[in-house]
Amino acid sequence: MQAFRIFVAIFLGITSVAADSSSGNFTSNCPIWFLNDAGTQLTAKCNDDNWMPTCSQLDLNQCFEDDNGSLRWAASGNAFNGGNGCSSCKMTGYASIQCSCLSDDGKTSGNSVKDLNENIHNHNGYLGCFNATAANCTRSD
Repeated sequence: MQAFRIFVAIFLGITSVAADSSSGNFTSNCPIWFLNDAGTQLTAKCNDDNWMPTCSQLDLNQCFEDDNGSLRWAASGNAFNGGNGCSSCKMTGYASIQCSCLSDDGKTSGNSVKDLNENIHNHNGYLGCFNATAANCTRSD
């Protein structure tokens, strides 16, 4: 009986982590995702805690900064705002973003690539990174 209780406790712990996905891995519960034309906003249809689809849009300025020509994870980093930033972003690979970023001396870097699954998560149907949470979708797809 004690072994059964331990098994149930472990199982419940694993399922609660899988349902929240707050450490990243948004694609495990978000079957559809894409970048806007500017490459600065991620839109996804994700399952909430009751497995009902929810559409949300995450401003990637909340997740990245331009670190001297390299895209780097940072809360409220504003990587895509202003003259010295990243642009021309597109999806590459499975769930990676590839951008051209400017170095501090104004030169365009090579292509900076980040796997969005590293830090973007699904929390009850809404995308998020760090302390930022995505808004509801504003367009129908």
